Formats: sequence, C-alpha cells, structure tokens
Amino acid sequence: MWRRRSASLSFLVLQLSLALTAAGCIDFDAERARYCSGGGSGCLPAVEGEGGPDAGPDAGPPPAALSLQAVPASQSQRRRVGDRFALAVSVTDAQGAGVAGVAVHFSAPALEGPSGTFAGALALTVQTDAQGVASAELTSNAVAGAFEVRAEAEGAEGTASFALTTVVPAPSTLELLTPTSLDVPVGGTLPTVRARVLDQLGEVLVGSSISFDMPTTLAGASWPGGTRHLKVVSNLEGLVESPSGTANTVAGGYEVALSSAGGEVSVSVPVRNLPAAPTHVQAPAASALSTPVMQAFPASAFTVLDRYENPVPGHTLRLTTRPTSSSAWARFGTGDTAVVTSGADGRFTLPTLTANQFAGSFLLEAFLTQADILPNSSFSLEQVAGPAAQLAIVSGDAQGTLVGSLFLPLAVSVKDAWGNPVRTGRVGFTSPPELGTTSPTALFGPSGSASATSLSVDLAGTDTPGVAQVTPRANATPAGTTYAVTAQYESSATLKVLFKLANDKYSLRLSPNTAQTLTDDASVQLSVRVLDVSNGAVAALPLVFEGPMGYGAFPASPAADKLTLEQSTNNTGDASAQWNSNHCTVPPYTVDVHVMDPKNPSQPLLAFPARFNLQNASTSTDC
Repeated sequence: MWRRRSASLSFLVLQLSLALTAAGCIDFDAERARYCSGGGSGCLPAVEGEGGPDAGPDAGPPPAALSLQAVPASQSQRRRVGDRFALAVSVTDAQGAGVAGVAVHFSAPALEGPSGTFAGALALTVQTDAQGVASAELTSNAVAGAFEVRAEAEGAEGTASFALTTVVPAPSTLELLTPTSLDVPVGGTLPTVRARVLDQLGEVLVGSSISFDMPTTLAGASWPGGTRHLKVVSNLEGLVESPSGTANTVAGGYEVALSSAGGEVSVSVPVRNLPAAPTHVQAPAASALSTPVMQAFPASAFTVLDRYENPVPGHTLRLTTRPTSSSAWARFGTGDTAVVTSGADGRFTLPTLTANQFAGSFLLEAFLTQADILPNSSFSLEQVAGPAAQLAIVSGDAQGTLVGSLFLPLAVSVKDAWGNPVRTGRVGFTSPPELGTTSPTALFGPSGSASATSLSVDLAGTDTPGVAQVTPRANATPAGTTYAVTAQYESSATLKVLFKLANDKYSLRLSPNTAQTLTDDASVQLSVRVLDVSNGAVAALPLVFEGPMGYGAFPASPAADKLTLEQSTNNTGDASAQWNSNHCTVPPYTVDVHVMDPKNPSQPLLAFPARFNLQNASTSTDC
C-alpha cells in the first residue's frame, strides 16, 4: 500500500511540474529527465512527436483505457416468464478502479421471441455510479425460452452479455372471470370467456398455454372461422381470453372447457342455446289424432317449435276446434277453446277433447299468441265409427239366377249404434255345403269361379265405407225352392243376416230391361224370352204377368181382375203383355213375370219372378 501511495505522490509531483512548466517557471524537459532518471512512476520512453525532444509545447498524456464487464451475479439467470431480471455491469480504468459517470447502453432482442423490456422499451442507457457500476431492471415478456441481453459503454472496448432464461411453471388454478354460466339465443353471439391463471401461491402465471374447447354435440357454438378449438397464452396479468363466438341453431346445453397444456387444471362454463320465438306446433303421430265417436281423444303430446325446429318451453297458446264439411266435432269440456302452456321439453298435453256422435273430421287450430287472428298451425282430427252394432242387407236378397251363372252382388252394411259406417273388421259369407247333384248352393271366389262355399271380406279394403259385397255363382243343381246364404260380422251371434237365393232351370230376358217412365196414361209392351241352360228357346211354357193395384192394368184381363195376365211362350220362347198406366204419378213399382210349372200351372216353376221396373208420371191434378 505504501508503494501505491508513493507512486501516487510522485505522479502528483509530475502533474505539478507540468503546471509550473506551462507557467514558464520550470523547464519541463529537465525536470522530466530528472524525475524519470529516479524511476518515477508513469514514465515512458520518450518517443519522437509524443513528448520527446520534438514534442510540441501542447502535447499531454494519453487517456487511460476503460474496461466493461458484467457483474458475475447477474450474468446468468433463470426466472419464470413475466419476472424481472436485475442486470449490472462495472466500468473500471487500467488500475481496476471504478469509473463514475460512464454511459452504459443495455439492449434486449425483439419481442417476437423470448425477451423483455426496460420500463417498456427494448433499450436503456444508464450512467455508472460512484463505484463504476451501472444497473438496469428487465421485465421479461410472456414468451418462455433463452435469450441474451447486451451492454456497451462509451470509451470501453467490447460488450458485456447476460444469458437469461424464462420458464413457465405448471399452473395451479384457473379462475373464471366471466359468469359461471351463459344463456345465448340460437344463432346469437357467445360472449368472450375470460380466466386468470394462478400458481400454487395464488400469484398470476404469465405465458401459460390454455386450451379453449367446444363440444361436437348437436347444440354448440364456434369461434371465428368455424373453429371449436383455441390455444391462448396468458398475458402479463395472467389473463387468457377467447374471442366472441356464434351459437348454432340447435337449442340445448353444452360446455366451453378450459384446460392447461399439461392437464394440471381445468374449468368449464355451462352454456345454454335458448330457442327462438315459437312459430308453429308439431302434432303427434296420426294415430293420436283419431278416436271413436262419443269418446275422448287420446291425451297425446303436441310440441311448440321455433323456426329451427327447436322445442320452446313455457309458452302459452290457445287451442280451438272448428267443424268442416262433416257434422263431426269435438269440445273441450263445455267449450270449443282451451289454453295450454308448453313444459320444459316444449310439449303440452291435449286437454280432454270429446267427440260427438258423427264420424268424420274437423280442425284443431293452434294460436301462438292471443292477438293472432289466423291459426299458426292446424290439424285434422278424425272421429271414426264406434263398435259395430247394425248389420243390414243393402242389395242382392231374394233373387234367382240360371244354374252356373252369377248372381247379382250380395251386399251388406255394417254400422255403429249412431249409424256411422264401420270401416274395420270382416264380414263372412257362407252358403249351404255342396252335397252332390241334389244340393243347390252358391259358390264363392274370384268372379264366382272357385268352388268354395264361404268367403270373408275385409271392410278396410272395400270401395264403399262400411259395405261388404260378394258376387257368388249358382252351382249346376237347379231347384224351385230357395236356400240361404248367411252374412255375419266377425263372430257376432247377433250381427247376422240371411240372403234368399235360388238356382233357376230357365233364364228370362226382359224387354225393356231398364226402368221405364210412363206419362199421362201411356202404355208399354212388356216382352219376355225364356231360355234354357243351353240358351235354347223354351216353348209352351205358362207365364203369369202380375201388376200392382192402383198403378195400371192389363187390357185383356177379366173385368174382375185386371192386374194379372196369363200367357204362354211361343216357339221362339217369347211372350208379351201390354201394360197401361193410369194418369197418376206414383212411386216406382214392378210388374212381375212368374214362370209356372206346365204340369201344375198353379205352382211356380222358379222361386222368384222376373221384374219390369216402371214409374208413372202425369201432369193431371185429379188423381
């Protein structure tokens, strides 16, 4: 230490000598030679042009060199993202002494990668203090990784560098900052979802990667571009935030899930897509819109829907019934209007609605608001016949046909107790069994061609509602007597009718063979041709023409009885009679032709007569 102080003192003496020389008091060269000859510190060999013999009078000593180095404690550091780094450099002279007032320039790399800022800037200039130390504080950004910060000093050669590394610790908590649940209208905007990332000490975490995920369920939403997955890095405040999204058009619940990259923490936000305003009502299955007369319709469920077909809960609407062209109608209790409210699933149950006694259809109308004049939805409800209670012959009774020929159709109607046609069930037709050639009967089958003596008809497939019809064929056995064909509904013991049929030996062809209208005492010639099974004429066969009383007469009749006329067929099988109508308008009537047994003229040979269909029409007013 003494040597250092001695050297310093000598240096001061040298500086004083320089000052005196400049004042003209001392010969500098002589004094320098004397000082340096004694080994004075700071002396260098004289060089020409630099204080040597040829140096100019204004030449001075060279500036001392400065040294720049990072303070070792701050040279290599590791912190978590968002933390601060304390950086320091020292500036010293050639003797190692700190130099104050030196400007030191710190600079950080670009912020796209791992980096930091000095009070928001990428660079900072600091003056060294009395000890030659310059300090700066760098706040790291949210990007984890290694980076380098450099420092340069004015008048110092080289650069000091700091090897810095930022890391992201595992998060401990995801704190939701948005509402814990969200309700969004279908097709509407899903609000931003925000959360804060915290460590185990409850401090914010910067640079933590958090995933935002939407489900792929029917009800849901998406972020811009239609994406359902996002990754967001927490900022310097530890915040993560999704953009606003768009709910789809399916109502229902789902969740927006947030989770850390390593799965350490997660949280979810329940979301409900709410339906839009109701626009219409959906009916249940068609079977629920039908009921037998005088009974209540099923308590079936209808659904209130929006324009996207989403059920709309909690909506009150008005129902009314309106008759159409039929007499069918139903009522809610004592009125034709009811008010209902849809439940949580958008459904409401049809209130008790009771049908009247008429089969047919009417309208059920739904009005979604009290102000609606026209219904938003209409449904056709049907009232069907009740249980079968009546079976009656429609046509085909009391007829005969030539053996092997078709009868006129046999038809029956089935009705309920209120006279409505029954459209379900089966009617069975049965004729006597065929017992050889002595058993006349009727045979059923397609067009009467089969040999079956029974046939069942399904009412659901008939052309006329509630009417079952068959066309049997007479077998080859003729008879002058009748037999019965039975028609029965299902297996009912009471719903049963009998058709009287006969298999004829001859067939009668009538002329005219259509209904005739006779006006003002007109006459009509009634002609008959009798043919056998081989289509041959039958001669000398006694016939009796018979007309009803009060409708007309045969002119050749005996005075006591003008309503019958006996004739016989000629060689061509023909016979005829003139019928004179009276001048009164009367309902339709028939003139019958009986074929009599040649061996017993008083006994009919055929079980049923042939019939001419007539009607009188007159303008006379004295009937």
